[in-house]
Amino acid sequence: MGQLMNIDNALWDFALKFYAEPLMAQQLLSLQDEENLNVNVLIFAIWLATQKRCLIASPDAEKVINHWHMQVIEPIREARAQVKRQRAASSKFNRALEGSYQQLLKTELAMEQVELMLLFDAQQRLSESRPKTAQDDSLIKKNLLYYFKSVYLGPINKSNQQAYFVKCELLISCAENILGNADY
Repeated sequence: MGQLMNIDNALWDFALKFYAEPLMAQQLLSLQDEENLNVNVLIFAIWLATQKRCLIASPDAEKVINHWHMQVIEPIREARAQVKRQRAASSKFNRALEGSYQQLLKTELAMEQVELMLLFDAQQRLSESRPKTAQDDSLIKKNLLYYFKSVYLGPINKSNQQAYFVKCELLISCAENILGNADY
């Protein structure tokens, strides 16, 4: 029988600290909503850089994570968004729907923690030790670029690569600061 996965792990701890950085929640949610990027995979890519690891292809691991995200997290997120829209549309339902909204929010966060656990468990299959010549800040961009390429349907050229990096400027800056901070 396989080893049990630990839901409280180094990636989860990192994600909590990273998300709590000033303006980070706003930046991550913007990338999620406007670019359809998976916040957990973005955080995972940055965390791997702090571990001096490069993101690589692993179709089996990616399939498990994508399945969890699409089949579990997305429906919960959509239900929560629908409840939020209903609350906004009719003030008479606000109080009645508030408890449901808060419960969906807690459930979504719990399922995102499971997704991070799946990523943490798959880290050996989804990454490799960084090349000796790579600098840590370029490793952040390399990992993010790898992820962008995996979700972007067209070829990544210098123009749209730069556009993604501009959208992720706060994310990259914060990650670079983390690499220089021993408290992380």
